[in-house]
Amino acid sequence: MSDVEWHSVALAPIVLIHGTETLIADRAVQRLRSLAREADPSVAVHDLSGDALAPGALAQVASPSLFGEPRFVVVPELQAAPDALVGELLDYVKAPEPEVALVLVHRGGNRGKKLLDTLKKVGVPRVDASPVKRVADKQAFVAAEFARAQRRIQPEALVALVDAFGTDLAELAAISHQLIEDSTPDPGRSRSR
Repeated sequence: MSDVEWHSVALAPIVLIHGTETLIADRAVQRLRSLAREADPSVAVHDLSGDALAPGALAQVASPSLFGEPRFVVVPELQAAPDALVGELLDYVKAPEPEVALVLVHRGGNRGKKLLDTLKKVGVPRVDASPVKRVADKQAFVAAEFARAQRRIQPEALVALVDAFGTDLAELAAISHQLIEDSTPDPGRSRSR
């Protein structure tokens, strides 16, 4: 299994997003969904949660279709998936459908360990959505937010921002984006989103 960052994960037949940091997991899913829509605006999006978790649900949305239209399938709470779905996924991993991008979000715990081990063994790309706890990692997160927006942040401002808002990653991301939106780009740099 190769670890990739949420902001650089690419579409693949199967992608695992693993960890309890909701912000990172949600961003990875949003990025993959956007990439699927960019590749083909007619992609069918399926969310296997709640009532959609009936036995045979995966087969229903991931089986080969007559016209081969692309599908984007998300299992947002793999750690709580019923045993029938986990069994279907174990079979599916052996021969994923080429027109399907399957995104599995496992928010932690030991449930589904056999499936996680199988995904690791076959080399499925994995987005690490572990909590960002260390101050240095939070500073790196904020610096990356500014860099992706093609903006600079002074080291003193970076430290002050993390000191003031560093208890919650979502809040830290929101204030970073607010500052990015409210500031003027450096001369010679274009804004990109």
